[in-house]
Amino acid sequence: VSQALNTSDSSTPSSQTVPTATTPSNPTSSSSASTTVVVLTDEQKQQQLKILKAFNEQKLNRYIIDYLLRNNYSKTAKKFITPTLSLSVPSKSEPTFDSSHNNNLNNNTSTNNNHIFNTSNNTNNNNNETRIVKTDSYLTDIGLFGTYHTISSSLLHDHNLSLALSWSTTNASRLSKFSSTLLFHLHSLSFLLLPASSSPLAYAQTHLSPFVNTNPALLSQIQSLLSHLLFPISIPSHLSYSALTTEFQNDFLQLYSMTLNPFSPLEIMLQAGVILLKTEACIEEDRSKITGKGRECPVCGGGEALRRYSSKLRSRGSRGSRLVCRISGEEVSAGGVVWVAPTGWGYGEKGVEKSVGSRGDGKMECVMTGQVFRLDQLRRAYIL
Repeated sequence: VSQALNTSDSSTPSSQTVPTATTPSNPTSSSSASTTVVVLTDEQKQQQLKILKAFNEQKLNRYIIDYLLRNNYSKTAKKFITPTLSLSVPSKSEPTFDSSHNNNLNNNTSTNNNHIFNTSNNTNNNNNETRIVKTDSYLTDIGLFGTYHTISSSLLHDHNLSLALSWSTTNASRLSKFSSTLLFHLHSLSFLLLPASSSPLAYAQTHLSPFVNTNPALLSQIQSLLSHLLFPISIPSHLSYSALTTEFQNDFLQLYSMTLNPFSPLEIMLQAGVILLKTEACIEEDRSKITGKGRECPVCGGGEALRRYSSKLRSRGSRGSRLVCRISGEEVSAGGVVWVAPTGWGYGEKGVEKSVGSRGDGKMECVMTGQVFRLDQLRRAYIL
């Protein structure tokens, strides 16, 4: 798409080329080199901004979809999935997405044909063409998270080990690459739940003993489990259904290279944004005292839920700082005038003028404390 934006149709001059001279790489060479700089028109710049905006919206949608799927809101997640996106880009005989595959998601067809291209030459004489670009339909993990929640529910609510054992056995070789003990723990719990009439010793020899060959450290745990045959023991905490559910979920996400709970991509991006915006000054409890651009700050002017969320995160470790007037919301530059009220809060010159003008009695109000002062009570501060 970027190549299409940087070129133009031969019949319509949509961009300007400016040749600029460059220094030859070999000073002794008599040949000169030149570089052609492509200057985009306003229309092409608007197309680039449109594509960038669409890309950011798609990325945010995928983060939201991932978060919803992790929390088993699959019906809501499907509402965020947009199968196609129409973009108007400069016409050129470059590969375009074939729009005949737009309904793959709705028809539940295989995703192997998502990257379908139409390389036929474009004979349209118009300057722009509409390309159908597939978006979220093949970049979501609805199927994976369906398996994820089905097995989790069977473990946590139904106390059924069969689905988890079947999945762990199928992916045993892949799980062993990061030293997973899920399959061993599932077999351990299954061993403890076996009645005496079901030959638990034979079960241990078949399903537990082989783990010693790959992980000798498990021998002591197997010996502890075998003592259950003589002296019945309670189920250890690490073999409880809730613990096994958490272990399964972590191994499942790690197997498919996903971030572990609770750090979904949406959670990570939200924390990064809050930390970037949060400063030591974002501690005011009374939101009504925040005026100007302070209301636009998600930490200072956000809702109660975001305030509680941001309170658990640290502020950014910025070495520099900026002075922003709480009244005008404007930044005070290095050469600006700052007036400090007797309360210790400083305000810019425009903020003081705005406060005095709004009152009409020649006094200003400190918006942080609500106290009113005469102008001769203000002290000027100098920014070093």
